[in-house]
Amino acid sequence: MRKERDLDKAQVVYTSGDKSFELQVAEDRHKEVVCVLKRLQWYAENQELLDRDSARLRAATADTHKRTEQVEKLKMEVGKRANQSKTKERAGDAKRIQDLERQVSQLRNISCVCVYVCACMYP
Repeated sequence: MRKERDLDKAQVVYTSGDKSFELQVAEDRHKEVVCVLKRLQWYAENQELLDRDSARLRAATADTHKRTEQVEKLKMEVGKRANQSKTKERAGDAKRIQDLERQVSQLRNISCVCVYVCACMYP
């Protein structure tokens, strides 16, 4: 519709030879071109911002993924160390249990000897 109007205006200018009207049409076209150029510049700037933000988001996502993997590896290492520590503690506990059982056995033997000695001494 706008093109038809512009064509009609151009036809009138061509037939009438009115310079002021021709100048007005040229100014209108210039305003439209400036408006379109501004809009195009805005789209280009906006696209640059979107591209920059997208790149930052990809970098942040990759960094987050890398750090998550590091956390998982550290958790596994801590778990292994805890298991190793528990194994050492268990071995130490087993030795301590054996030692205590030996002491109990010795005390029972001493107790039996004491009872026997007492029985012999105080019939």
